[in-house]
Amino acid sequence: MRLRPAPISTKNFHWHADTRTFTAEASDLGNLRMERVWDDACDVGFTLVFEAAGHEIVFAMSHQERDQEGELLWEDYTPARRTSWTITVRIFND
Repeated sequence: MRLRPAPISTKNFHWHADTRTFTAEASDLGNLRMERVWDDACDVGFTLVFEAAGHEIVFAMSHQERDQEGELLWEDYTPARRTSWTITVRIFND
């Protein structure tokens, strides 16, 4: 069963229409905790709240990018369930 991990508003992100990506720096998101997305798996993510449209989508981590020393550069999140929306959320490690 899909869970409802920690909610965060789209107002905390910058929207890039050309790449259909929401971006933010981790420090700008306060104490956002990544939580389990499924009750029977260890995938982590959050619930993105589209306040203007009045709906929510659960996103799960899909990729981590690291530099040559192994330091985290960013994490990408995609919808946990299939959707007609092709949106990515990228959170930069600052």
